[in-house]
Amino acid sequence: MESLYKYNPGVKVRLAKGLIDMVHANLLEYGNSYLNFDYAFEKAGEYKFNHFPLFIDFKYSNLRHDPISFNMSNAALEFLSPDMNDDAQVLRIILPLVKYFEADFDYECTLLGMLQKGHLQVVANNSFAVAELELSTTSKGHLYPRLKNLHIDFGHSEIYEPNSVFL
Repeated sequence: MESLYKYNPGVKVRLAKGLIDMVHANLLEYGNSYLNFDYAFEKAGEYKFNHFPLFIDFKYSNLRHDPISFNMSNAALEFLSPDMNDDAQVLRIILPLVKYFEADFDYECTLLGMLQKGHLQVVANNSFAVAELELSTTSKGHLYPRLKNLHIDFGHSEIYEPNSVFL
């Protein structure tokens, strides 16, 4: 296989754009069937965050959840024209994160010495992310992305806990 090291960065950007166009066309056609899958989360677990001055101990049990549903119809990968003041090539990626996901579980959370117990319901609905990556090259011509802008919209997502002091 021939190495891309000898080509200038412009050729690499055009190759990357061609690859992105190919992935985009196939992702929209086949992505939904591969991404809408039944993933089983663990029924119980524990997470700890112990860094002074914040200490959190979070335990959950009796987890019940629906399959994660993705909708890739609004996905987009596109190159933006450089601004007049900036010659950098920008790649915009629009990813629908979750079309619908619902989970509920019992929990115990210790935050700053206070114990909170209860039942929590989480619903993620129509969330998406937009990332703009600036494509740069090293002095040797290696192409790498740098995050220029990031926007995450959680859509109509909700966290419901009837008697929490934290939420």
